[in-house]
This record gives sequence, structure tokens and C-alpha cells, in this order.
Amino acid sequence: MKITSTNKSRAKRSFMPLAVITLAHLMAVFDNTIMIVALPVLQMSLKISAVDRQWIITAYTLAYAGLLLLGGRLADRFGAKRTLIVGVIGFALASAVGGLSQSFAMLVVARAIGGAFGAILTSSTKTLLALTYTEKQQRAKAMGVFGATLAMGSVLGMALGGLIIGTLGWRWCFFINLPISIFIISFGLKALLRVPAKKQVHIDLTSAAIFSISIIALVYGLGGAADNGWGTPIVVGSIATCVISAITFIIMQQRKIHPLLPLRILRDRLRGGALLASIFDSFGTLGLMLILTFQLQKVQGFTAFETGLTLIPLMLATTILSAFVAPRLMCKVAPVWLITGDVVFSGLGLLTLAFLQAGAWFWPVLILAEILEGVGTGLGTAPTMHTSLIGIEPEDVGIVSSASSATSQMGSSIGTALLNTIAVSVVGVAATGSIMGYGFAIACGYGGVLLLVVSVIVFMIMGSPSAKRRVFTKVS
Repeated sequence: MKITSTNKSRAKRSFMPLAVITLAHLMAVFDNTIMIVALPVLQMSLKISAVDRQWIITAYTLAYAGLLLLGGRLADRFGAKRTLIVGVIGFALASAVGGLSQSFAMLVVARAIGGAFGAILTSSTKTLLALTYTEKQQRAKAMGVFGATLAMGSVLGMALGGLIIGTLGWRWCFFINLPISIFIISFGLKALLRVPAKKQVHIDLTSAAIFSISIIALVYGLGGAADNGWGTPIVVGSIATCVISAITFIIMQQRKIHPLLPLRILRDRLRGGALLASIFDSFGTLGLMLILTFQLQKVQGFTAFETGLTLIPLMLATTILSAFVAPRLMCKVAPVWLITGDVVFSGLGLLTLAFLQAGAWFWPVLILAEILEGVGTGLGTAPTMHTSLIGIEPEDVGIVSSASSATSQMGSSIGTALLNTIAVSVVGVAATGSIMGYGFAIACGYGGVLLLVVSVIVFMIMGSPSAKRRVFTKVS
């Protein structure tokens, strides 16, 4: 069974496939960013501790990141259109349970299930995007629209979350996904490209489990350090488990005939550097959003809606750079400069936020931090996605798309856990007011320095003489 030329040309002529694909991916992104602005309200409503609050975010991102590679293989095996529809249905059901949650445990379980189905649906979105728009110029345009919408949507989710919480309550941050899911399913069944199942694709559940254990152990160790201390057995054991699992995973991929993640796709220096940058771009973006949310609501006394409105500079900077500036620069500037610049600006945004405090300089510092972060995200989103797909064989499109999404979610999980742990470790779990603000400032400082160091590593990986001169095909 093949993808017919009629089916493919119909999909290409229509804007609807891109709209459905983008909306489905955007719903999964929205769900996490809305939770960030809702977190202070959730913490009070369900009586969640300062140490445990990060699990509302990380339960989702861990399940999401841990299952993305498996989701990519499922999309290859059963067909991306089919897995997207199944993912949306499961995501909607998890959202309904989340909105009905009466306890911290129930909410965490719902978030984890939502992350699992989110991984399945987003693994399918990038695969459908790559298979629907196959010509270089056409794909670049589609990736530009897709990247710009997601970059804007991450921030818009927080503004929308603030509005929902202020008018309908935090439970509607989950229920809002139900009508969106119905729309995606209704139009997706008609508009999306019918991708045939590939029965020859092997699904390696063992490797998927080991990959998930590695990520979960890392984030659990980073998050547990706030409550237990860095040198305690549970933290050291978690980090050790992460390292052992990661090494085991790599060895298995080298030896398997049908690996979950073919290591050949990581040997390209541009792709490897882009995936590394994706981790730390999300680290900076989600880290900044999380800390800014608590800084504004817990320290400065902003409402959830006011917090969402303060993120307008970040949204504008991200949208302008990703929609108008990055596509033009991609035709003239080698991806190494754009992707490295992404990490540099994200690091500078976190460092600037470290100086945020009440007084005359509050708004200038806040706006500058948001603009720097927005410039970084807007500059690097589309080049990173496009670079990761260059030179990929058709049979590897699904797994590479999933690897790209997995790195992003890994960064979100690590950033949320590590920055929250640093802040709590500095000032203690019972800190309030300006003392809590001091902890956030220290966390931002460490995070910013880390990103600047990583930017040098990314440049060294990607910065061969030929890579510095290579540019993307011009988008007309």
C-alpha cells in the first residue's frame, strides 16, 4: 500500500492539513504552559507542598519525553494519521480526568496519562508534516508556520491560562481541551494525509522502557535534591540509575538489528548539535516561565490573569522572530549561528531575570528578560526543526521527528526540576515573599550560566568550516 499521488496532492493544495497538524501539536504544548500559570492556584487548592508542586509539570513532561521515541515507531508501524487520532482521543480523556481531580495523586496520574498520549499525537504531527510537504521550499514554509505558531502558542498558553483561571477556574484549563479535540478529530479524519501502516517496522519495547527509566531517574534525582539534599542515597542512586540506563540504551541501539533510535541519525554534527540546543532552549523557556510565574504571583502579588498579560513581550518577540525574521535569516545565515544564538539569548534572558526585584527597575528588567528569551526561541525553533530533518531517509522520518520533540520535553523536565530545586535549596520550602524571590534569582543565575556554557558546546559540535557556510534552500 502506498500514499497515492492524488491523496498527497490534495493534502498539499489544502491549508487544512497544516492547520489540523499544528492545532493538535499546539494543544499538547498549551496543556503544559497553561499548567505553569495555574500552578500557584493549584498548589493552594489541592494543598501541594513547594517540593511536590513541580510534579504537576514534570509528570506530564516525563511521560511525554519518555514515550516520544516509542510514539515515533508506533506512527511508522500503524500510520501517522491513525496514531494522531488515537493520541487526541486519549489526551482528551486524560484532560477530563485532570479537570475532575480531587487530590494531588489523582492529578499527577492524569497528567502522566496526558503526557503519554501527548507523546503519541505529537510524534505523529511532525511525521505528517514531513510526509505531506515533501518539497524543500514547501516544507520550509510549512515548518516556518508550524514553528512560529508553536513558539507563539507556548506563551499564549500562559496568557490564556490566566484568563481561564480568572473567569472559569483552574479545572477549565483541562476541560478546554475537549472541544479542541473534537475539532481536530472531525477535520483530521477528512483532511490529513492517509499514511499506510508499515508492518515491517519493529517496535522495541525494551529500549523504550530503558529510555524512559533514564529520563525519569534523572528528573526524580534533580527534583528530590530539594527535599533530601544532593548527597543523599536517593538522589545519588537516581542519578546513577540515569547514567547506567543511558549507557545500556546506547549499547542496545548499537547491537540491535531494528533499534528504537538508530544511532546513525545522531552522527551528523548539525543534527546532533540541533538536538542538544533543543534540550536547553526548552530548559530556558520553561524555566523562565515557571520562575516568572511564582515570582509574579507569590512574591509580587499578581493574579493569574495579570501574570499572563505580563508575558506579552515574550509572545511578541517570539512571534516576530519566528514568523518574519528567522525564515529570512535561514536563507542567508548558516544554521550553526541561528541555533547557537538561540541558546545564547535564552541564557541571557535567565541571567537578566536574576536581577528582577520590586522597584523602579522592575518593569525594564522584566521586559528585557522576556525579549531576550523570545528572541532566542523565535530565532532557533524553525532552524532547529528543519536541521534535524535534513538528509533523513523516509523510514527514519518518524523517529527523527520524535527525537526532536523528545529533546525539547527533556529540557522542559530538567529545567523545571533543576531550577525549582535550586530555588528551594537556597531558601527552604517554607520561604515566602522577598526571601522566596532571592531563591528564584539564584536559580536564574545558575541556569543562565549553564545555558551560556552549553552554547559554546553546541557551536563546537556544529561549527565545522562547511557547516558555518551551509544555508537552507531559499523560501520564495
